[in-house]
Amino acid sequence: MHAILSALETAIRTGKPAPDVLPDAVPLRSIQKLPGLFQVRSPYKKESEAHVREMRRPLARGTALPPVVVMWGGGGRYRWVCVDGHHRLNAYAQEKWKKPVPVHVFEGTVHEAVHEAARANTPPTLTMRADERSEVAWRLVQLGESSKAKIVESANVSDGTVAKMRRAQKTLSGAGHTPDTVAGMSWEDARRLAEGILGTADPFDEDPLTAKERQYAAMFVKTYGSPLTQSRASLIAGGIALAAPSVVKILREGYVRMDEEDE
Repeated sequence: MHAILSALETAIRTGKPAPDVLPDAVPLRSIQKLPGLFQVRSPYKKESEAHVREMRRPLARGTALPPVVVMWGGGGRYRWVCVDGHHRLNAYAQEKWKKPVPVHVFEGTVHEAVHEAARANTPPTLTMRADERSEVAWRLVQLGESSKAKIVESANVSDGTVAKMRRAQKTLSGAGHTPDTVAGMSWEDARRLAEGILGTADPFDEDPLTAKERQYAAMFVKTYGSPLTQSRASLIAGGIALAAPSVVKILREGYVRMDEEDE
């Protein structure tokens, strides 16, 4: 990731300036993908392929997809670089789209563009796995120039999660792993390796809310039983929706433990 980021920054710094009039559509062949830097969602093959198939439907009718977010890459090796919209580009390519592709040009630094890609793909309104959000946060931690608050906002994770990642990063660095080596690891791999170095059991999985959650779970099972029949589950869900709508909101947005950490 660091090598790709550095190469793009160099290309922008030494290349041609962006056009005075920014385009709202460009040829598909002029957009380059740098998934190691900007593609946020993990490539779960089946889900990714199904997503692209859905996107191809309007293209088959001649209807373009929402604009792909791109940034100017200096006009040499990188002309336009995809910041957000990798699946859309795959759909255009598979459909052999001949017309210019609608785009929105992002004006900012490469680091800002990485955060933009994260924000575009991790809001609560999108269905993103918790492990995907963690991978987004881990990537932003590796950039090393962002505050905890900014990473929390961009990746839609808790500040405690970011703090754990920073501790793991520090542990791995102290053990002699280079920034590029660490950046090439998934969060799960980095976490497990850091745990092995420290010789402790899951130090980065400790969560002050776990005991409370288990207490509430025990109270729930004692009151309502487990497992629940479909009809009983529907009644309980309806009761929660009436009595505690904030709980429903949290579940819809994707449950994430909000552990407490110092800034």
